[in-house]
Amino acid sequence: MRKRAGSAVRQDQPMTQKELTAYDIAAPDWSRRIEALGYPTAYLDLLERHAPPDLSAKDVLDAGCGTGDFAVALQAARGTFRSLTLLDPAVEMLAIAHARLPQSQPRYGVIDDLAPVPSFDLILSAHALEHCADLTQSLATLAKTLRDGGHMILVLSKPHWCNLLIWLRWRHRILPARKVRIAAHLAGLHIGTEHPFPSGPPSRTSRAYVLRRSRGRTLS
Repeated sequence: MRKRAGSAVRQDQPMTQKELTAYDIAAPDWSRRIEALGYPTAYLDLLERHAPPDLSAKDVLDAGCGTGDFAVALQAARGTFRSLTLLDPAVEMLAIAHARLPQSQPRYGVIDDLAPVPSFDLILSAHALEHCADLTQSLATLAKTLRDGGHMILVLSKPHWCNLLIWLRWRHRILPARKVRIAAHLAGLHIGTEHPFPSGPPSRTSRAYVLRRSRGRTLS
C-alpha cells in the first residue's frame, strides 16, 4: 500500500518536501503496518500468478519501492534475478528497502528522472505512479526503460470509500481503471491482464495491471 501525496482534486502537483518527510517518519513501522493489512500477501499472490517465470538473467526495477515490500514479494515468488534497482525519493524508505534487499542497487530519485534507456526486463511499481504529476508521462518514462519483451506490473489505488480515508492522511490520487487504460495506451503500453485482489483491504483499495510495450510502437 504505497501511498504518497497527490489526489483526485490535486492531480498535477509533485510531492513536496514536507510530504516526503512524512514518509521518512513513517518508514520504520511501514512494513509492519501494511503486513497487518494483508498487502505483502496480496503482492505475493499477484506475482506468483503474473510475474515472468525465470528472472535469473533479468534486470528488475522497483519504481517507488518504499520499504521494499513489492520487491521482497517478487524475490519470494521467483527467487533470484541478475540485478535489482530500487528507486524512491524518500531517503529512509529507500534505506530500509536496501537493508532488506542487500543485493539491490538503491537509487534516490523519482520516476520522471529516469534516463530513457532500455535497461530493465521487469518493472514493478506499487502505489507510486498515483503520486506522479502526469500519469501518462510517467508511464511513458517507464516504458522507455523497458527492454523489448519486458513486462511492467503496477498496483494502483482504485475508487472505493476506503481510499477516501487513506487520502485524508496521504493525499494520493485515486485512479479509475478506464483512466489507467487510456494513459497506458497513450504511453505506448498494452495492458495484458488486470488483476483484482480477491480479499481484505487490498481488494477494496487496489487494482493490479500487467503491461507490455505495444507492438510496433516507437516511443519518443
